[in-house]
Amino acid sequence: NRINQQLGQNLNDQQIRTDAAETALQEARAQLSILAAATGASSSATAPGGSWAGVVDTRTIGKPKSFDGRRDAWREFRFVFEAFSGAAHPDLGELMAKAESLGGTPVESSDFDPRTESLSRQLYYMLVMVTTDDANKVIRNVESGNGAEAWRRLCWQYEPDVRVRHGAVLHSLLKREFGKDDGRELTLEIETFEKDVRKWETQSGKLLDPDIKMSVLTGGMCNTKIKDHLDLNAGR
Repeated sequence: NRINQQLGQNLNDQQIRTDAAETALQEARAQLSILAAATGASSSATAPGGSWAGVVDTRTIGKPKSFDGRRDAWREFRFVFEAFSGAAHPDLGELMAKAESLGGTPVESSDFDPRTESLSRQLYYMLVMVTTDDANKVIRNVESGNGAEAWRRLCWQYEPDVRVRHGAVLHSLLKREFGKDDGRELTLEIETFEKDVRKWETQSGKLLDPDIKMSVLTGGMCNTKIKDHLDLNAGR
């Protein structure tokens, strides 16, 4: 009887351990399922390289109202479209800002890397869908798929501050003075002037005539000896 009781106790203990192990296994499986689901959601929301592919599902907010080219509607359209683009892909905002900063200089698609080319193409089709009439004509005159160039042209066409800003920069260049401060190196001042001129030319899409640049240099020269030297050489 004692042997039977002992065997029965052993079997009972073994069953308890088996049940405990099965329970632990089920809990582990449940935890793995939760982890797998979380990992899958993270992977689907994250683009290759670890950047978020999108912040908001744009299907839930709808597309912006169409822009027909009326200047009084540009500011509102721009504000809404920039927000919409940022929701579609955070990196679109950076691409749009860089394109606008080029001013009158075209954006060449041949300079794109594969990632930028993909973003630019996405931007192009977004702009096609939200423009009509005169604004849509601007897009149609752009190389197909070059959304960065399309956005640059829209900004150049409808953003009043752009041309005003370029005009203000040109005015300051034409009023530049050299050699006024004895503590500054004159060569550095001239190099800075040439650098600023090149930047203005790149952003405005225009070239400053060499004679005008020389006129600015001689007219703004505060160092009398160098000014006389420049005037003498200019008269030859």
